[in-house]
Amino acid sequence: MRDLKDYSAAEWLQLRPFIAGFKQLRDDAVQNSFVNTRTPELETFLRANQNLRGKNILQIVAFEQPDVLRFSLKMLTRHLVNTTVLVFDNSRKPEPRIEIERLCRDHGVPCLGLPPNRTKHANRSHGSAMTWIWRNVVTAIAPATSGFLDHDLIPLEKFSPEETLNAQPFYGVPMVGKWGWSLWAGYCLFDYRAVNKLEFNFLNDFPRGLDTGGRNWNRLYKTHDRHQLKFAHWQLYDVIDTTSGASRLLEVIDDRWIHFAGVSHRDDYKRNSDFYARINKAIDEGANWPQLRTILGGDKIHPTSEEDARKTRRPRYFKHSWPA
Repeated sequence: MRDLKDYSAAEWLQLRPFIAGFKQLRDDAVQNSFVNTRTPELETFLRANQNLRGKNILQIVAFEQPDVLRFSLKMLTRHLVNTTVLVFDNSRKPEPRIEIERLCRDHGVPCLGLPPNRTKHANRSHGSAMTWIWRNVVTAIAPATSGFLDHDLIPLEKFSPEETLNAQPFYGVPMVGKWGWSLWAGYCLFDYRAVNKLEFNFLNDFPRGLDTGGRNWNRLYKTHDRHQLKFAHWQLYDVIDTTSGASRLLEVIDDRWIHFAGVSHRDDYKRNSDFYARINKAIDEGANWPQLRTILGGDKIHPTSEEDARKTRRPRYFKHSWPA
């Protein structure tokens, strides 16, 4: 929650600080119970990956969409430089867990199923999964760099976390609220050596105007001068599906990552398989973003307006989104 001085008189009369404080305590209690649940497979997983100490790792929180994850892993294993990707399955249903474990095994990617997550709220489920991973796995491995990627984030070219961080303590897409800022949970990188003393909490902080990961404002982000940091360039594109005529959203990060917006928690990927298969085929054949943009419609593909971007509840590019 935000600082008490940031609540208006009207909000105090509505008991907003007390409500926000109660919800924060409740969410922390639920998360702590989850984070303290250690699966029988955890120790085996840590022993199998102890060789990653001092190296670069990226974590993916998978959630009931093996078809989405399959192509992501294919491109990640092709493009990551001196980096190991680890998959953590937060699915509720047993069928996708079985399929995700199988496809990770086929790609040679370490995979660990997370404990049952009581939280049904999508943001809290994702945030608590990230906190579980950081506190139980990342801190045990003690890598050089660590980061989180959405399971539907696709690299278009070679990628090195260390080169991207470029001596910064963290890097990613900024999410800006009225009372603070944080990094988008779907693409955030950390120099572990610079942050290993911090007990991260990746829950959201809606009263502060921040999505998943926003609770790290007080732990990390507010201690850094935003003017001295570089952030990822994010842009939302509206693409017309030539088969159905429907509008589809693609997010492009640093012109080197494609994010299939809106498929993480729905079956859009399966229902619109022709559209995504067309994109995947071009990416698989080596298309960069300018080439892919031409394939998808060239001059017809335009960045959305800031108003449309706000409607998606997605971040906007930092230099345009920081409040006065």
